[in-house]
Amino acid sequence: MNWNWWLMQFLYALPDALPWIFGGLAGVGMVSFGPIGRAFVRRLKRGDVEAELLPAVLEELTLVRGELGEVLERLDYAERLVSRGHNAEVGPVLPVSLDVEERVQTPT
Repeated sequence: MNWNWWLMQFLYALPDALPWIFGGLAGVGMVSFGPIGRAFVRRLKRGDVEAELLPAVLEELTLVRGELGEVLERLDYAERLVSRGHNAEVGPVLPVSLDVEERVQTPT
């Protein structure tokens, strides 16, 4: 095996590869010391703390699913009412007319 040939090939390709190597190292350093890297380190340090939050999150998710089911039922009911069309029996809701004595005067 000719080690001189391999060394010469490496030295010939090194100047072309140096910008890529420095750019890659700079990118890894920016990600490592940036917000993503700090979040990753924080996640590694306190992985057990978030495991305690899991039951609370699941309970909250169950409540939200129940409320969403109720909203969907109400939406279905409203869609059925709207799809029936206008009934002659059902009219617009009008305000109740009060006598002048029963009305509450607003301050001016």
